[in-house]
Formats: sequence, structure tokens, C-alpha cells
Amino acid sequence: FIVATRINGFIVTLATMTMLLGAQYRVVGTRTVDGYSSFLKDLGSAAPLNIPLVFLTAVATAALLALFMH
Repeated sequence: FIVATRINGFIVTLATMTMLLGAQYRVVGTRTVDGYSSFLKDLGSAAPLNIPLVFLTAVATAALLALFMH
């Protein structure tokens, strides 16, 4: 999209952020979303081998993307 229209990538990024923020306000308004299930709380605080699960997921995702792009 950026190449075809020759619009500055920074401007497109800001516009996309603004549109997504507007969609978020449309869905939840300005209230805070809380009351997550205990499963999500446990998943977010899990640390197998004392390494946060979120970090392991990010590393695995990066590795898969690297394999896919290679």
C-alpha cells in the first residue's frame, strides 16, 4: 500500500494506529477491561525453567518467522 500510493510510511503508521484506537473505543468505550479468567492470569505468569512463558513464545515465534522467511 505504501509503495503503490507513495505515502510516507510514518504517516500510514500513525493513521493505522488512529483507526485501531477508534475501533477500540467503539468496542469497549473508555472503560478498563478487567476480570480476566484465572487461566489467562496463570498463563501470563507461567515460567517454565524460570523463563517467562511470554518470552519463550516470542522466541519461538521469531524462530518460526526466520525459518519461513529464509
